[in-house]
Amino acid sequence: MGISGDNNITATENQRIQKNANLKQVLQTKVKQWGWKDFWSNWYRAYYDNFKYSDEKNIILNGQFGSSPMTVKKKDIITGYDIDIRIVSKSDQETLRENQKIALMATAPIMLQDPTIPKISRDFLRRRILMANGLTKEEANMYIPPSIEEMKAMQDLELINRNVLPDIPDTTEDIMTYLLIYQRAIATLVKWQSIEALKMMYTLS
Repeated sequence: MGISGDNNITATENQRIQKNANLKQVLQTKVKQWGWKDFWSNWYRAYYDNFKYSDEKNIILNGQFGSSPMTVKKKDIITGYDIDIRIVSKSDQETLRENQKIALMATAPIMLQDPTIPKISRDFLRRRILMANGLTKEEANMYIPPSIEEMKAMQDLELINRNVLPDIPDTTEDIMTYLLIYQRAIATLVKWQSIEALKMMYTLS
């Protein structure tokens, strides 16, 4: 695109035409990204304006370490800031992911051999490595299955997100697993109460 078919032009002119064509393509992509950002910003504002205070929405949050179902009300999505939306090109995103994968593979061996890092963190890291190499979350969990404490903590996470206090785990269990997973809950009083209770149990374990 942008290369002239005239055989009489010089190589320098040919390069200039191609450079201008590339610049035009980049500018068109940027304009499209601005349009998508405006679209999703307007969508969020319209969604919020039509979200009644008495309504409830059942959602699933897809995080880096799994999915968490929860029920939210309008007050749960009130913030003092506008929603942060980023629109990036597929090629830029793929480049970023490849760089992250390279950095992950470089640091993972050191972290996996560090005995001071909790087991739950090392399991998360092993799954992250598998996903960085193309496996799905479900497949990564098949290779690195969650422990009993991790499964129970995920069940507690659903309770906390519904503003229900879970039962405090026994001191014989891996308290750090519960602590790290509880920190993924939405910010409520129940979340902080649960975390503080875990901290007390951790000092006793």
